[in-house]
Amino acid sequence: MIRRAFVRSSAGWQAALALTAFCLIALGVAVKRNLRSIAWLATAGGVVTAFVVLNATRSPVPAAVALSLLGLGSLRAVHLRKWIGPQWLGALGADAGVAVLALLSRAQHAG
Repeated sequence: MIRRAFVRSSAGWQAALALTAFCLIALGVAVKRNLRSIAWLATAGGVVTAFVVLNATRSPVPAAVALSLLGLGSLRAVHLRKWIGPQWLGALGADAGVAVLALLSRAQHAG
């Protein structure tokens, strides 16, 4: 039982790390080449994939951390290139990730 929970948690952290690295590298390329559409796709894809990871691993903390870092990365990309838009998508994803984390921890604590 404990081993299964550790493997599930470990898989969640590994998936969140890979997702965060991929999205931040894609945002870096988008900033360097001035490709706003790549920034949008990386941010949107990262948010959706983080929720898929959350659903698959049932561990909300890694997904919330990945969404928060994705939000920070998209904000940094927008500030470097003076773009309008992708930071809001990253912020909504980070907010949703933290809200899911709070709701799941409250539900787990209550019952």
